[in-house]
Amino acid sequence: MKLSTVVPRQLLIALLVLGGGKAIAQTTLPQAPSVALDRFSPGEAGSGWFALDVLDLRGRGRWTASVVVDEAYRPLILRSTTGGADQAVVSEQLVTYLQGAVFLADRLRLAVSLPLVLLESGQAVVVGGVAYPQPEAGVGDPRLGADVRLFGDEHGPVAGAAGLQVDVPVHLGDRRYGRENDLRLDPHFAVAGRLGPSGLLVYAGRVGLLAHLPRELAGGIPRGTDLELAAAVGVRLWRDQLMLGPEIYGGTMLDGDGPFATNSSPLEVLLGCHYRNPNGFGAGVGLGAGLVQATGTPPLRVLFAVNFTPRTEIQ
Repeated sequence: MKLSTVVPRQLLIALLVLGGGKAIAQTTLPQAPSVALDRFSPGEAGSGWFALDVLDLRGRGRWTASVVVDEAYRPLILRSTTGGADQAVVSEQLVTYLQGAVFLADRLRLAVSLPLVLLESGQAVVVGGVAYPQPEAGVGDPRLGADVRLFGDEHGPVAGAAGLQVDVPVHLGDRRYGRENDLRLDPHFAVAGRLGPSGLLVYAGRVGLLAHLPRELAGGIPRGTDLELAAAVGVRLWRDQLMLGPEIYGGTMLDGDGPFATNSSPLEVLLGCHYRNPNGFGAGVGLGAGLVQATGTPPLRVLFAVNFTPRTEIQ
C-alpha cells in the first residue's frame, strides 16, 4: 500500500475519533439546574407595593386582580474567577405576572400568581465544566398564597400578618431560567402601618424563609434555603390616591457557601410610584437596581403594574 494512501486514511480516522470524542464530551457535560432566576417576587394582588404589602386584608368575598410587568437587564452573568471574560448567559428577561386574590372573613387573603416569561435573550455557555443552555421564553411555576391578619388594621400604626406562598412545579419541559420544576415553600411574617398626621407616612416590612425542595447546591446557580428580608417606606399624597417610596429587598442562602456569600445573597432597591383612584383602578411604575453582583440580581430593573379592585362598601 502506498504511503500517500495510508497517511490520509490515518488522518481521517484520527479526525473522526477526535470529533467524536469532542461530541461525546459536549453531550456528557453536567447541565446547570433549572432555576427560577428572577429574584424579584411581586407582592400578591392588592398588596399596594411592588414587593411589600400594605396588609389591607378586609373583605368578605371582595376580589382584586393585577398584572405586573418586570424587565431585568443582564440578570445572569457568570463571572470568571481566573481572569477570563464574563459570560452573559441571560442578557434580558421580560416576565409578566398574572395575579388574582379574594378576601374572606375580613382578615384572610387567598391569592394566585402565574409568571409568563415573554422574552429571555442570551447565549449558551460552558463555565467551570457546567453547560448553561440557551435561554428561552415559557411559562413559570404558578404561586399559591394565603395570608391572615393577626393584629391591627391597615389604617393604624401597625398591623401584622402571617402567610405562606407555595410555588407549584408544572413540569412543562425544560425551562432553565424561568421555573424550577420543583417545590418551593415560603412561610413569612409581615408588618405595615401608617404614621403621622392623617397617616401621611407609610411603611412595610417582611421576613421569610424560602425553602427549595429538593436542594441543589452544586454549580453556579445554587438552590437551598434562603432567609429573605424586605422593607419599604413612603408617603401618601393627593387625597390618599398616590403613594411614593423606595423598597429594598434581598436575602442570603443559609446553606451552600453559608450566609452572606456574594453569589447567593441578592440585594436590590427600587423606587416606586403607585396610584389608585376611588373607582378601583390603579397603576404603578418602578425603577430598580441591584446592589450586589449575585445570581439573578440585575443592575437595572423596570416595573409596571395595573390593577383593579371592584368598589365595595368598605372602600
